[in-house]
Amino acid sequence: MKRIFSLLILVSLLFVVGCRSGVSSKYAISLEKVNESQAAANLSHTDVHIREAARMDLVRSGSEKAIRILGAAYINSDDATWKLALIRGLDQIKKPLIVGYLLPLPKDPVLADASVKALSGLGLPETTQIIRDDFLARRSDTGAFALLDEAEALTDQAKARELYMLLYNTSKNTSVRTGALMHILLDTCLSSDCDLELLAGLSKPEQEAALNDVLVKWLEVGCKCGQIVLVNPNEPTFESGRQIHNKYCLYSYFASAFNSFSATTQPLLMSNFAKSLNSSFAPLARTSLASNNIALRTAAIDALGEIGAPSDLPAILALTTNEDKSTRNTALRLLRRHHWPKVDAFLAEQLSKNPAYKGVCLKLLKERRCRDYNDIIFAETTNSDNAIALSALEALGILGVDADASHIASLLRKDYIHLDKALDCVEKNISRTEDPDLWTSALIPGITKTSGEQTGKILDLIAKLGSQNGFDTILAMAKDAKDPNHALALDTISRWPNVEQSDFILNMLADVKDPFARAKVLAGVIQATSDSDIQPPSKKVDMLIALLPKCERALETQMVFDCIAKIADMSAFKKLEAHIYVANYRDTAAKALASNAKLFGEKELETILVALRTAINVTEGSTKEDLQAAMKVVCEPYGYISNWRHSQAYFAKDDKGKDSCPEAHKTVFEPETPGFDVKKAGWVKCKTGTNPVKPNVVELHKLLGGVHRAAYLWAEITCSTEQEARLEIGADDMLKAWFNDKLVIDYPQYQALKPGSSVTTVKLNAGRNTLLLKVTNGTNDWEACAALKALDGSILAGWKN
Repeated sequence: MKRIFSLLILVSLLFVVGCRSGVSSKYAISLEKVNESQAAANLSHTDVHIREAARMDLVRSGSEKAIRILGAAYINSDDATWKLALIRGLDQIKKPLIVGYLLPLPKDPVLADASVKALSGLGLPETTQIIRDDFLARRSDTGAFALLDEAEALTDQAKARELYMLLYNTSKNTSVRTGALMHILLDTCLSSDCDLELLAGLSKPEQEAALNDVLVKWLEVGCKCGQIVLVNPNEPTFESGRQIHNKYCLYSYFASAFNSFSATTQPLLMSNFAKSLNSSFAPLARTSLASNNIALRTAAIDALGEIGAPSDLPAILALTTNEDKSTRNTALRLLRRHHWPKVDAFLAEQLSKNPAYKGVCLKLLKERRCRDYNDIIFAETTNSDNAIALSALEALGILGVDADASHIASLLRKDYIHLDKALDCVEKNISRTEDPDLWTSALIPGITKTSGEQTGKILDLIAKLGSQNGFDTILAMAKDAKDPNHALALDTISRWPNVEQSDFILNMLADVKDPFARAKVLAGVIQATSDSDIQPPSKKVDMLIALLPKCERALETQMVFDCIAKIADMSAFKKLEAHIYVANYRDTAAKALASNAKLFGEKELETILVALRTAINVTEGSTKEDLQAAMKVVCEPYGYISNWRHSQAYFAKDDKGKDSCPEAHKTVFEPETPGFDVKKAGWVKCKTGTNPVKPNVVELHKLLGGVHRAAYLWAEITCSTEQEARLEIGADDMLKAWFNDKLVIDYPQYQALKPGSSVTTVKLNAGRNTLLLKVTNGTNDWEACAALKALDGSILAGWKN
């Protein structure tokens, strides 16, 4: 769009310049119908610009009259430069009428080339012959390319072939010769000895460059357009409804002359042999596996993947250890992805018999996801070569199935040097098992064959399986204090995931003498119960309450109540509230209530507030303080004054004559004087809630803006009865507050807004009350908020703003 716009501007400018210069409007570019008579007159004008404009107008017209005018000017002119411009104009029109003016061809080679170019593409037999005669006489590149275009336009294949052969044999331009040959190969059937001799001639050293160009173009174009079909000549093939024939000798020639081609061409040929799906080229690909040409070697590997046979597997496997990285990767890629059914069996056989390829075979079997030969892979887990043994374990971690459980578990013994990796292998397998009991039975013997952390890991794996057999085994160990793995069993039981077995674990606690182990097991049961998806929530609450008699320490009791509180169901709240009145549980239940009071408050605010007040009255010390703090948290969103009026900004200067925040804070402005009437002063009404992040804040920096200045906020409060209240104010920066005309807060320091940072007790009169704030700003945010609460921090009733 930018280019179109620029072109339109240029056209307009040229038109204006043409008009203003006093020159005829024919000199300017015109979008009107061409005046051919005026243009004919201007072709002989002495001003070159006017002359060129007239030529362009006639070209744009393209009529027979315009052609006659341009042709006559060309014949009558003696100026070679002008004649060349006129020929190019006729070339742009591209109509048969131009032929009469361009013949005979001029002797000037530049004009002759331009005329040949103009004549080409007309598709007239006489012009083709003229261009041919001129080419034979001058051997010009222009004529050669023109003939190439003429040949491409011909529908008569015999005449086209004749022109291509003429160009190939006589042109000195390599691009013309290779282009002609490409058309010969693509557009004609290769059934004569002449064509084969032509190809054979190209294989000579002096024509190697041309050979490569032809083959590259021929193979690329031929394979894309489907004109070259790589198939077995004995199998009928159809292209666009007609049978292909006589094109196969090309491939026979390429195969027989393969070694005479360049190092660049050979890989390209090999890739196309692969596309043929013709196994007759497989022997050539097998031979090329030993080539020093890396590109050819990798192309041959890929070719055997398409036209080879399972008998080629040993040769390809041998290349997986080749010193060349690209060769190795190509061979590995083929063996990793190939669909031959015998590949897996071949790799498994080599794994068991051929030490040189054990690592590669293990890797390939793992990547091919072959699970039919796990017994052979398992045999390598005890290989003396650590790398092989570890690779086998890694493979079994991916390929293992339930049928391998006993084999893999048999590795879980102290004397196995890769015990940790074996445990990792087991863990991967049990994560996808369909038979937990099978794996549990396989793992249990490993408990006595290992020690320390490895035994603990086996117990953890059994716990993950969650089978009854595994639970009974570990529970028995946990009960028996003399069992060498007693402590590990207790630790595992404490993390047992199945809450349905909690009763068995709790009954076992009587046999556990170590208080720390006992507490850990109990904590595990509590946590498992809390994490379970038991429904409804009241049932889970009852299950947790049932654990209280098992708790011997306050920490255990606290954990039960904390888990109950996190359920955030009103049944949980009622249980906590009830236990506040039980002396043994009072502090722990109250602390749990305090820690989750806000969560409960979002459901039943009034109920929670009553419970908190009651709990505060019956507790003391840190528990009482926690409950009081919880009361404030629950009530924090309530009691804010939302309707205000704000003043204009007020300023005061320091001793240097600059606006000063501290000076503005100290200065007594008119709103602080007795008898000042806010409403008569015309203060502007404003509300909180302009910022969703700070819903209870008045943002003066949005209302007034500026720095180092003060402003006032005024609110009217109506109360039904006389009562005391807690006034909580937050401001950024300095603050003064008057309640019912009495100064109650004076904070002369810079500060960021924090709700409730300034607190005082005020007396609310029955009826009308007023609150005046003076908020002085230093820089950045300028804002304030105020709330009225009950003296204990809870919600204050009986007032409105």
